[in-house]
Amino acid sequence: MESDELVTKKEGSKDKEAPQKASYAYKLFQTANLGIGQFITGIAVGLGGTTYLDLLQITGSDVQNGSLIFTAAGVGGIVGSVASGPLFKKFPLEAMFAVSLLFTGLLTAVTPWMPDLVYLITVTLAGWIGIALIEAALPLLVTGLWKSKDASFTHALYLCYAVGGIVGPVLAEPFLSTTTTLSGSSLNTSNSIGNSTIALSETRIQVPFFIVGLTYEIIAVVWFGIYVKNRNTPKTYDEDEYESMDKSDNVSQKQQLVVLFLIGLFFTLYDGIENCFHDFLMTFLVKAFGWTKSNGAWALTVFWCGYTGCKVCGVGLAKVISPGTLMLICLAGMNICLSLWIAFCNVYSAISWPMIALIGSFMSVVFPAGISFTNSYQSGISSKMMAWIMTCADIGNTLNPILVGYLMQNASPMTFLYVLIAETAACLCVMLVVAGIVFMPKVRSYTQEKM
Repeated sequence: MESDELVTKKEGSKDKEAPQKASYAYKLFQTANLGIGQFITGIAVGLGGTTYLDLLQITGSDVQNGSLIFTAAGVGGIVGSVASGPLFKKFPLEAMFAVSLLFTGLLTAVTPWMPDLVYLITVTLAGWIGIALIEAALPLLVTGLWKSKDASFTHALYLCYAVGGIVGPVLAEPFLSTTTTLSGSSLNTSNSIGNSTIALSETRIQVPFFIVGLTYEIIAVVWFGIYVKNRNTPKTYDEDEYESMDKSDNVSQKQQLVVLFLIGLFFTLYDGIENCFHDFLMTFLVKAFGWTKSNGAWALTVFWCGYTGCKVCGVGLAKVISPGTLMLICLAGMNICLSLWIAFCNVYSAISWPMIALIGSFMSVVFPAGISFTNSYQSGISSKMMAWIMTCADIGNTLNPILVGYLMQNASPMTFLYVLIAETAACLCVMLVVAGIVFMPKVRSYTQEKM
């Protein structure tokens, strides 16, 4: 009898384990598809800077007017970030994610076929609305799948994005045109179709854009299937569960408002720096040093390699170095690298290679460290605070390309580096002020206790 009971218990435990294993495998399947989506998004972002000159040739535009492409991407990011909240509350999250993938894939595929800059700007803006929705849905989907165990999976997904950034320039390089001259024309629609026909015969960037667009569509179909499978088991995202304590015991309410404003200013400056760097890097190298587009594409790959490698290291560094200290070290490192680059590039342009790798390495840690710093300051980060950060970041991504594009076209290509070093120094100053406001009361309190 006892042996029969033991057999029955074992069979019962196996019956329980089987659904658990199946559920775990299904979660991994969904997470893997999120990873593929992040990987493709990284490729799409990597394509932007690599194919920029070819897109300008297709539309018959110059660098100043063409910088509106990146501004449109920033505006699309703002619209998508703001719209994500109401949309995700009204519609099922998996369905919205699938629609965003489908929408983004279609617009990505048609991007290089736009014969006029106005059309290209419109398609870019709409496409980045889709990318913003994808990026906004990602943390909610991961949290819904893994609950409190989501941290390692989230890091893995953003690593997929960084790896995609490496692949983007490599994928585009064989299809770039060999011409580096640009039309000096502004927004002129009378010749745009003719210019586009000539430029399209010299470039084949339609191929990488089509590959990325098609992959988006395939992942969208998979997520439509996931939505159909999961719709009978509705999930809710309780936003209040993630609301933070918006107070700090060490600073006054007035000081808190100042700190929140400065944090927003920091992300506005920093996101403008990071996106401008990889968006305009190839154009800068071609215009300032006469590099070929092929070398420019490989330089972008070097940037993304440094970015990805240090992002992996950043997970370990964050355990032993505080977020604020890590940010100050990386910003100081960026300033030193940019200064060395400016000092020696006219004498020895090959110094660009190590500087690009080092700048990418330092950049990879700053944004997540900034989120962690805000999180530690507020004893948790609210959805409203996250929306504030992302909106400020998108504003920087919108405004900075206008400034950099104008100066590179009308002053000198070297203004690319001058603007970046000035903005990086400003970021460092902002963080020092924030650190002073946050930590000086703690220092005073500690000193008073000792006395």
